[in-house]
Amino acid sequence: MNTNKIKRNQFLKETNKLGVPFGSGLSRLMYNHPNLKKNICFGKNNFPWIHRKINYKLCKKELKNTEYLHKNYICLFNMGWPLNIRKMKKILNVLEIINEKYFKKK
Repeated sequence: MNTNKIKRNQFLKETNKLGVPFGSGLSRLMYNHPNLKKNICFGKNNFPWIHRKINYKLCKKELKNTEYLHKNYICLFNMGWPLNIRKMKKILNVLEIINEKYFKKK
C-alpha cells in the first residue's frame, strides 16, 4: 500500500502493532460530555462554572481549532521511565517503517 497520506487511526494502529504506544489523546472534548449535555452537573442551575445554558452548536463553531486538534492530535504515551537511547531508536525505527510503507515510491 503506497499512498501519499496515512490516516491517523491507521498510523496509530501500525505504530502500536510495532510496539510504540502512540495514542489519539483525549477521548472527547469537555463540552461534548453527556453529563454536561443532559445538565447533570454540579453548580448553580446544574451547570458548572457558568450561570447560563451552553449552546453546543456555538461551542463547536467557536472552538474550531480545538475540534481540529481533537480530530488530528497524536500523542506518544510514555514507554517507561527513563526514555533512553534504545527506546528513542525504537521510535525512530518504527517511524522509518511507516515512512517506507506509506510514503517512499517503489
